[in-house]
Amino acid sequence: MKKVLFVILALGLLASVAGLILSESRQDRQADTVESFAAEVPTYMAIWRGGVAEESTTDDGYIVGKAVIVETTDEAFDWLTFKLPDAIQAETPEEVGTLIFLACRTTEVGMYENGKTARNHVCDMAAYDVGAGRVSYKNSVVSYAPESISFDQSGTAMRPNEKILGLIESLSGAE
Repeated sequence: MKKVLFVILALGLLASVAGLILSESRQDRQADTVESFAAEVPTYMAIWRGGVAEESTTDDGYIVGKAVIVETTDEAFDWLTFKLPDAIQAETPEEVGTLIFLACRTTEVGMYENGKTARNHVCDMAAYDVGAGRVSYKNSVVSYAPESISFDQSGTAMRPNEKILGLIESLSGAE
């Protein structure tokens, strides 16, 4: 009985160590990915400033190849990129076929009884086809402020990450 217990504990410990190693390996890969894209963000921001926000599109929307998400407010690689399906998640700048630009902000929409401000979180999203040099999709994605809050809660909605990911996946056909 003691041998069985020892084996079970040893296997559990081994699984935990393996999990930590895999986790560190994933974190290292993600850090490398962020670093490689950080060097490209100024180029991506130049495309954004070149008129992407004002460009209109008549397309139903599409994503070409792999994508990376850029937060234009912070002018930075967006970690939401790591939540994209593997089939469309760019791991290197050379893989990028589509840039997903997010310009996020909060907007005041009212007041709660406790005097706190209710705020929606709005992200203007644009998909930019790098090869064609044009916008393939634009939309605003909104996360709404809660209808009511307790005294110690914030009245600001969270960024609509799941809605953004859903839109990107639907544009790629990777659902």
